[in-house]
Amino acid sequence: MNIEMNSSPSILSKKLLIAEVTNQLCKDMNFQDITINLICKNANISRASFYRVFDSKYEIPLWCQSFALEAGLREIGRTLTYVEGLTVTHEGLMLFRPLMRSVILHSDPYSIDEVGYHKYIEDMVETLTVYKGIVIDNELQFQIEFTALAGAQTCKRWLAGKIDADATNLAALLDSCVPVRLRSILNEPVNRQPVGNFDLASLVFAASNKRA
Repeated sequence: MNIEMNSSPSILSKKLLIAEVTNQLCKDMNFQDITINLICKNANISRASFYRVFDSKYEIPLWCQSFALEAGLREIGRTLTYVEGLTVTHEGLMLFRPLMRSVILHSDPYSIDEVGYHKYIEDMVETLTVYKGIVIDNELQFQIEFTALAGAQTCKRWLAGKIDADATNLAALLDSCVPVRLRSILNEPVNRQPVGNFDLASLVFAASNKRA
């Protein structure tokens, strides 16, 4: 899923509002028991407004995941180093942890780790071939798939509360497992940017205030 980081501010803020409301509801309820009517009531929006940005409630956690992945993971080797990109993604997922954990434990119609696995491979291949002009040989392909699998499964366990680490520590642990050749390539971003240019937390906060 392409989350369209450059979509209009109104669409982005509406999605963030719905995601944050659902996230708050998951602190007291299982995601499976949350209805669209309840989400709309707490977000102070109509069902028509909901369906203008989401086709079903099950798109919400998938969008939250994709939002965090594109903010950090997608930028690895492009504007961020490996550990920086993972940290941004983990911090983004942490903002929606009650929602993500509830989906993983009680209602997972799609596989969160499978989505993360394929997204990682897609982004890494594009970064290496398009942005860096590297021909991916068998060794690099294996390293990409290996780190994708390890990272996706580890992140799912972390979101479920089975790994005791904060976003930064988890990123550092995963970074330590990346093969040397792949890490050396990705740790030289094509267009180096300082970490923090994209403030996910402030976007969620702003969306939350729209219903205050």
